[in-house]
Amino acid sequence: TGNLLPDLSALGVTATDLRAMDTTTGAMSSFEVARAPISIAPHDVAVFQIATPEVGAATLQAELNEVAADLRRLVGELPDEQATALAEAVDVACEIAKPNKREAPFDTIEFRLWPLGQHEAMRGLRTWSGETVLEALVRAVSLALRQAQWGAQETRFEMPDAIVAGEPIDVDGMIDPGFTVVPGCGWVTLLRDSEGLSRLGRTWPERGYGPGLIDVTRLVLQDPWCAAITRTVRLRDPIEVTLETDDPRKPTAERAFTARCSNNSSKPRTVRVAVTPPGEGWTLTPAQSEPLAIPARGSLDFEFTAQPPAGVMTMAPMRVTATSGEETLEADAQAMCGEPARPDPNLARAEGVEVTVSGSYGGGYNPAPINDGLFWPTGVHWTEIAWASREAGGDDWIQFTWPRAVTVSRVVLYWHIYPELPHTPRQLLVQAGDGDGWRDLADVAPDPADVATTVDFEAATVTALRIVQPAGQGPAHRPNLMWVTEAQVGR
Repeated sequence: TGNLLPDLSALGVTATDLRAMDTTTGAMSSFEVARAPISIAPHDVAVFQIATPEVGAATLQAELNEVAADLRRLVGELPDEQATALAEAVDVACEIAKPNKREAPFDTIEFRLWPLGQHEAMRGLRTWSGETVLEALVRAVSLALRQAQWGAQETRFEMPDAIVAGEPIDVDGMIDPGFTVVPGCGWVTLLRDSEGLSRLGRTWPERGYGPGLIDVTRLVLQDPWCAAITRTVRLRDPIEVTLETDDPRKPTAERAFTARCSNNSSKPRTVRVAVTPPGEGWTLTPAQSEPLAIPARGSLDFEFTAQPPAGVMTMAPMRVTATSGEETLEADAQAMCGEPARPDPNLARAEGVEVTVSGSYGGGYNPAPINDGLFWPTGVHWTEIAWASREAGGDDWIQFTWPRAVTVSRVVLYWHIYPELPHTPRQLLVQAGDGDGWRDLADVAPDPADVATTVDFEAATVTALRIVQPAGQGPAHRPNLMWVTEAQVGR
């Protein structure tokens, strides 16, 4: 809550000549001693139009004319009966706020505008602007009322910033406390002379609003002024569940998770949480919660640990399911978990070993990180975290060459993670150099969620070993890139 302070001298007007309208909500403020009081909801953005009543009304009239033109163009394309019904509805929508139309009975709006949305032949019709007929008519009514509103001194629309699905709400006495909110619907309240209340539900176009948000609009026909004010509010589920873990990119053999269950409703709720592992062989401690008795407007946490099968290191998503009565909600979290069996000794760091690659990405990438013994180091330049291939098509490879023959039977590759995805290839070859060329020791298809891929094969004595990502077999989102933070080779 605060004040707008325009430079009146630059505008060449006095404060008493101006009004400030919130273009989203339609709330109107007048200026007192060169300032106008305003209010913006938490986490909201407001755009205010500052003008004289004449200019403000003219601006809205121009937009109203565009809406009416779209609707009347559609009238000319409809069969006679539908064209007549729509033409009458357009007249009501555009003229409702004018003084000589104020005697229009309440049911005129209801029966001329809203049944069009129920008529099968009219329901799918859209104007040239892309709106449905019903959406365009409601916008026309809103514009017409706001145009008249420019003559008003103050208008306000008080309601909570968030409402709970299935819970009764009371919006400044204008919506019946016993009224149940339905997800995905905006509710239009038409009030005339403080008498007669009508609740009409419709689905509002998203217009940039994400899921979980609805519009609540108040259209007022009441002397000495008219108003159309909209508030966008968050529609919250009675029960919400989130799944969290600390530092999801930090390597850890056993991962701790916290499932937070929030009760947004006005009554205590009992919730039971169950954990769904990404696959077989996982150890969950515990795998489900005891019943959680959550007080009204409160929250409780369920903590558990997860460990993948031995030798697996993954970023597969963990899922929890919260059940309360007939309601079921799910939440996912993705975090690094597990540890591969690291070769000992690690021949990739043996004395005299030479590391070469098929080619490096620009910007300073080089093979040094491949066997530096560091796993996803922090606080360093990205070219010191991992090696990246050229991303130019063709096979990409890492080659280890030893000064004398070594026996190998295992390779472990640790894939770079960016931004939250491991760059795990879809195919990987391990090849031995035999003097005349390369022969395959292993051909595997890693799990896309693998952070580290372990490849075991029949022991071979070699002086050179290649790890190959065949052409186009990188991760689905970057198929020609091989991105490795560390490689290990063992017996």
